[in-house]
Amino acid sequence: MKRLSFSLLFLFSVLVVSAQLRWDVKAGMSVANMSHADKDAKFGYTVGLGADYAFSEMLSLQTGVNFTSKGMREVDVEDDRGYYEKSTFKVFSHYAELPILAAVKFRVIDDFKVVLNAGPYFAVGIGGKEEYSNTAFTNDDYSLDLFGDNRKMNRFDVGLQYGVGFEIDNHFLVNLTGQAGFITPYKHPYNMLYGDDGKSPKNLCFMLSVGYRF
Repeated sequence: MKRLSFSLLFLFSVLVVSAQLRWDVKAGMSVANMSHADKDAKFGYTVGLGADYAFSEMLSLQTGVNFTSKGMREVDVEDDRGYYEKSTFKVFSHYAELPILAAVKFRVIDDFKVVLNAGPYFAVGIGGKEEYSNTAFTNDDYSLDLFGDNRKMNRFDVGLQYGVGFEIDNHFLVNLTGQAGFITPYKHPYNMLYGDDGKSPKNLCFMLSVGYRF
């Protein structure tokens, strides 16, 4: 009898958790830069698998695994008395991210909710390159990997993630998300490439994505 009661209780718990936990997929674009770097924003991608655990109709915990491209870029063009020179500097960094977000949902009308969320994110660099090219001085061109031993970047990143989104018809998702890194990804940030204001560059990213919740 005890075994039967335990089995029924376990089955009931699984059913309750399954009812409260829902999975989703999403994809979209990112616009990334770095603070204190004096560089331009770079466009990229974001894709991910998410989970939404509902404590109530209004409150939930959101997490998942996202893959997002970040970095920065700069293009300089000089034309001095007929002399043309174009230099291009780009940083492409790709991260696997784990956000842990508290979400508050407001039902506006039937089948339409506004969602506000915020919390920390943890990220690991899985690939990336830094590239430089110059039309006048091609010997200065280079391309190097960012992550790994004796590389410029540390793999680990952590920061604040926040966003606003919409849930439509209980399945369709639209999200605008921002991220602000707490630590610099660079092992040696203080040089002429990354600004001279004495502050370490940190990842900044904004993402626009659409998704589907099962």
